[in-house]
Amino acid sequence: MSKQVETRIDKLKKEIARYRYEYHVLDKQEISDAALDSLKHELKLLEDENPELITPDSPTQRVAGGVRKGFKKVNHKIKMLSIEDIFSVEEAKKWEARLAKFGVKSPEYFCEVKMDGLAIGLHYKDGLLDVAATRGTGTVGEDVTHNARAMDAVPLALRQPTKGDLDKLKKHGASKELIDALSDVKSLSLEARGEVYFPKQLFEKFNKREEKAGRKVFANPRNAAAGSLRQLDPNVIKDRKLQFFGYSVPTDIGQTKHEHEHMFMQMLGLPVNEIMEPVKDLDGVERFYKKLIAKREKLDYWTDGVVVQVNDRATLEKLGTAGKGQRGMAAWKFPAEEATTRLVDVEWSVGRTGAITPVAELEPVWVAGTTVQHASLHNIDEIKRLDVRIGDTVIIHKAGDIIPKVIRPLPKLRNGREKKIEIPKKCPVCSGEVKREEGEVGLFCSNRSCFARQRSRIIYAVGKQGFDIDGFGEKTIDQLLEKGFIHNTASIFELSPDELLSLEGFADLSAQKLYDEIQSKKIVSLPRFLTALGIDHVGAETARRLAEHFRFLEKVMRAKPEELLDVEDVGEVVANSIYDFFQKERVRKSIAEFQGNGGCVKDHERTAGALNGKTFVLTGTLKDMTRDEAKLAIQTQGGRVSGSVSEKTDFVLAGESPGSKYKKAEVLGVEILNEKQFFAMIGSGI
Repeated sequence: MSKQVETRIDKLKKEIARYRYEYHVLDKQEISDAALDSLKHELKLLEDENPELITPDSPTQRVAGGVRKGFKKVNHKIKMLSIEDIFSVEEAKKWEARLAKFGVKSPEYFCEVKMDGLAIGLHYKDGLLDVAATRGTGTVGEDVTHNARAMDAVPLALRQPTKGDLDKLKKHGASKELIDALSDVKSLSLEARGEVYFPKQLFEKFNKREEKAGRKVFANPRNAAAGSLRQLDPNVIKDRKLQFFGYSVPTDIGQTKHEHEHMFMQMLGLPVNEIMEPVKDLDGVERFYKKLIAKREKLDYWTDGVVVQVNDRATLEKLGTAGKGQRGMAAWKFPAEEATTRLVDVEWSVGRTGAITPVAELEPVWVAGTTVQHASLHNIDEIKRLDVRIGDTVIIHKAGDIIPKVIRPLPKLRNGREKKIEIPKKCPVCSGEVKREEGEVGLFCSNRSCFARQRSRIIYAVGKQGFDIDGFGEKTIDQLLEKGFIHNTASIFELSPDELLSLEGFADLSAQKLYDEIQSKKIVSLPRFLTALGIDHVGAETARRLAEHFRFLEKVMRAKPEELLDVEDVGEVVANSIYDFFQKERVRKSIAEFQGNGGCVKDHERTAGALNGKTFVLTGTLKDMTRDEAKLAIQTQGGRVSGSVSEKTDFVLAGESPGSKYKKAEVLGVEILNEKQFFAMIGSGI
């Protein structure tokens, strides 16, 4: 009986895997969704009765382990690089000319769709899915294996290519080494990289469902895919039905062309985008680009261009890297989209610093894949320069994630009913006096107690990079301010459960939960506290550098401008801003109030590591990592990165074409490292 059960389970797994392969890879559907669900249900019942027969590659194991407490980090053995952008035929020709300088003339190219999703790497060990990781920094990503396993499009076990599959590869010039590697997938270990995306039709249905339920909707499919993949609960992935397209195999298993990678990924059960083509020259790339532009709106996924790369793998490796990506690869982006619409009105927004900025209220218009209703007008000087008026037909521009902006009005379309935009003399929120500093283009509300300023400061302070108080949303902050329960960030920590319970939408349990969350954030790190203070020109990175340099809050508060200038990347404007901030009585009073409410700012412990206390300066172009990656590696091991060479500098990391910093290091006798020496110093773990 147990043998019969084992045989049945094995057949069910194989059939479900075959249907998955046909549906996700071959775009065929042999049986209905309901029939497939019935097979999965039978398999689940049999495995529940015989748990010893459950294997990691079973379809029932796609959602396993429940909700994770957090993501662990994964070091990429092969860096996940970015791609150089080009935007025109002229730029494409310049890119090809740069390849020629490295001895690569008139290469064969491979063109494929640049998916607008989230990049991940799937690591298979002995044919089974082992680890899935996001791109992250390119060097270190997040472990999202639990979510990858929940995606039907991702095979839990690699498919064994048939003899016909391997013969097809041979006809396309595949090497014997590659054929041998693919002949036994149970011994095959490799990484496949690709894009996780949310199909547009499913995304629209999802957003309608969320809106109907009164929940937050996503701005676009890419944000939804990225947000979904970073969820701790893999059931989110299963519910949203995210898809996956493979685009490369960085692991060398004998492939000689990038074209072969697309072929054998499909044979291994990994879906690949069928819109791809090897071409002989740049004219072929341009033809592919124009074809894709013509059909992009009909595709069920977002794409923002064409990825073009040298097809020959050895040539691609020979070209090496430059800046953020490989020299032999480029992303030919689609033109930034523009549209015309009517300027209905201008809203004046008040930020946490009191800055008052104009925001164009528009008739809704579809641009670059999103519905746009608001756009930036920058400042009053820009309004005057454009001579834009309420009622104008205007051109708006949107590129990717960049905030839409009004480019220009079309005066010839005016009907005479347009109105000039009135510059506010009073704050639109509190009616306080509006000021414009000499030499500045912006307007400012002079009332420090302005509701909008208080609100923006508190929202910023409790955010992810500040106190990170979960569940403290904007609606809650609005109610607390209106009721007078809070007046600044420090007063948050005086809140009682009863005060929270009096807010709309709160019950005993939710009020107690938020109260406990607030109390848990009373002890805060110095970088987070400095970020939460909302000092002009001081974000999370500058706050971290201040903490590394001074270690104690009291020292930061007492620091003179000349002492602040010693902090990495802090110039006169930032130094004066920090100094002036801590001279204000209200600031010191607010900090004392926080501490009086039981708040504690932890002294900063400097990062321990092989480079602890060492100061580095970077110069020239690095081949094997970006400047940001090098800085992160140094900081991770306790080192410090400075912008200038001095007698206090311990090392200068020099890449290609170093500048004056290199010469100054030679004069001062500072030790100069090349990349190989640097890697030896930081160790293989970075």
